[in-house]
Amino acid sequence: MIALRKEMPVISEGKIQFLEEDKEEVMAYTRTTDNQKLAVFCNLKEEESEVEWEEEKAEKLIGNYPDEDNLDVQNGKLKLRAKQKRQRVLCLFVYL
Repeated sequence: MIALRKEMPVISEGKIQFLEEDKEEVMAYTRTTDNQKLAVFCNLKEEESEVEWEEEKAEKLIGNYPDEDNLDVQNGKLKLRAKQKRQRVLCLFVYL
């Protein structure tokens, strides 16, 4: 994660906008610079959650589940897998 942060200034320097503010079980936000946009989704529940997500050109950078290579988007909703024990689900996506 430290190496990724050094490669992508958007992770620490981008303008932040929170998403899904009405859902206590999900922390979601975007960070944006002039040429990069990053979205972060954290599911804080021990069961699957969904968030509104219309992006089609997103690429997963990092996540808790190594087998999760693709975004699970259906009908404009991104499915977030449940957290495992004390670990929170963290998925990062970058798109231009």
